[in-house]
Amino acid sequence: MQAMPTGLRQLTLSTAQVQDDVGVRLRISVQDEGEGIAKENFAMVFSHGFITRTSGHGFGLHSSALACVDMGGKLTAHSDGPSLGALVVVELPMK
Repeated sequence: MQAMPTGLRQLTLSTAQVQDDVGVRLRISVQDEGEGIAKENFAMVFSHGFITRTSGHGFGLHSSALACVDMGGKLTAHSDGPSLGALVVVELPMK
């Protein structure tokens, strides 16, 4: 959201308990009104070392996705495109 003017930055966090065919899961959603994700980047967004910024290492989303899988969950992302924000969802099994 760094590219967005300060007054327009909005981050929404939400949690829910959801039931699916696997069982009861905790869903944590993080939605922003930031730069969004270009469609051509979706195939790589969770790849080790992938980055679109001028700084950083590109390890964060990759490591987070691996950690979610190790815990029996998943990490997904959605964006309608550049300048349209993004939604990242973590789902983990509840015990």
